[in-house]
Amino acid sequence: MEGTLPVFDSYCFYIHRLKMRSKLNYKTKLVDLCKETSNPFIVSLAKDISDASDNIDNFFFSTKARDLANIDTAELLKSVETYCSLLGGLIGSKVYQPTIANNTDNAAVAATATTTTVSNFEKLQLSEQPRDNDEEYNSEEAGDNDDKLEKLNNEKVKNNNNKGSDAIRKNLRFSWSTVFGLDRSITSSDTLVEYMSILFNLGIWYLGYSEYIVSNRCSPTEGLPEEDRQKVYDFLLKSAGIFDYLCKLRLHLSSTSPSKKEDKKEDKEEKTEGGEEQKDNDNDDVIDDNAGKILKGSDKSSTDFNDVLLRSLYLQCIGQAQELTIGRAYKKNTIQPIVKLAVDTANIYKEAMDMLISHFTEEKLAENRLEKFVNFLQYKVSLYQSLALNQQAFQQNATHKYGESIATCKKAQHQLKQTLFLIRPCVSITLSQQSLQKPTSQLQPIIDATLARLERENVLIGYEVVPSIDDISDLPSEGTRLAKLRPFVIPQVHQSWSTIDIPSTFNKDKKLQESDLVSVTISK
Repeated sequence: MEGTLPVFDSYCFYIHRLKMRSKLNYKTKLVDLCKETSNPFIVSLAKDISDASDNIDNFFFSTKARDLANIDTAELLKSVETYCSLLGGLIGSKVYQPTIANNTDNAAVAATATTTTVSNFEKLQLSEQPRDNDEEYNSEEAGDNDDKLEKLNNEKVKNNNNKGSDAIRKNLRFSWSTVFGLDRSITSSDTLVEYMSILFNLGIWYLGYSEYIVSNRCSPTEGLPEEDRQKVYDFLLKSAGIFDYLCKLRLHLSSTSPSKKEDKKEDKEEKTEGGEEQKDNDNDDVIDDNAGKILKGSDKSSTDFNDVLLRSLYLQCIGQAQELTIGRAYKKNTIQPIVKLAVDTANIYKEAMDMLISHFTEEKLAENRLEKFVNFLQYKVSLYQSLALNQQAFQQNATHKYGESIATCKKAQHQLKQTLFLIRPCVSITLSQQSLQKPTSQLQPIIDATLARLERENVLIGYEVVPSIDDISDLPSEGTRLAKLRPFVIPQVHQSWSTIDIPSTFNKDKKLQESDLVSVTISK
């Protein structure tokens, strides 16, 4: 039976909205914070940041940005890298720690990257080539290079001219819309909110552009071309790296080392013994509210930066990348890897779904704008469980379990019918019913054909009684995960900051007010 394994290579990826923003006028507002407003270096710096900010709008929010057929991905990535490197000077090296790569590691990365490298982001483009065995789709060599990049990402910056200086990190003002949560927008004085929002949008853009490719270049008969599969696979793993980085960054900001806590406790006890009332003036970057931890300097909580939400987006990226390995395994005509891949893919989506339901509660998913996303995750769990059952039926037939293989395939049929009922609750502005029906429409005839063949072989060869679908063997509890994130490479602080000493150049006590920035407009 393995020689005629039908191909399942159809995809439907979830698209999230981009965060919208109100753009700060750096040319005037950054200069306002300067001790000498005529300082030529500051005027030049303000222009550089302003131009980079304009470029972000050009690639994410303009008419040009909507033309995905002609988008220049290299230039888009370069615009994000440039703006982030300029924000790095404002954030300061306590938090903003660029990736440092030595010559040996650079050579290792370059060996697996694309030959045309235009930015640090592009260095992450580790493209796998078609291999003789699907288990090698993510080879040990590629995994080693990913580990090297992750190790590099954890190294500390050594050449930041503004090291230790975050004096004006919370002196500007930024306003962004939100994708999730009760509040529709957030205004903050923390430059870190601007930085994290830019990266959040890049991660969402990767997801959206990946859906654009699979929906426009996937043939009903031939599936996804290998070149496009490699590109989408790479984009999804880069997106996973971004959300993983943001999640770790939030965890870093919300933590205080035990030694510091103990020091503060001892200091407080000493002052209390002296008869003076001591208030807790911890300079933590986050505080708690009913919706979770939020950045100090922000007017509201931002569910977009909630640890559970970021982890769920990471899992979505990994799950969708894993789907591409399944499609390729089908083209390789290999049964056994597909079962474990499909099981793990279903487990990935289930983990994300369970986390969101547990954290936000099922009753509050809709008001937090998470209901459609959770419905989509449930749809994916059901879809890949039915696929795993279909492939398990093949395995059982190959080991002469003719009766059980038929029952397993019938259960796959039943599971797919349940999946069909989950389609309509997933439909949204960014996800059409037609897109959701593509995978099920391709899988249904595959399962039907499998069942017909299994029943025919049982009549001719097996002569076995077909058990109830409730009595069959369970799917493996654990699967195989081949998809692995591409670690996010943090750009170096922009050279425009090299001649500027923040403490002596800026007035750290001067801060922008509400009137200095128009809040972001939320379209209904």
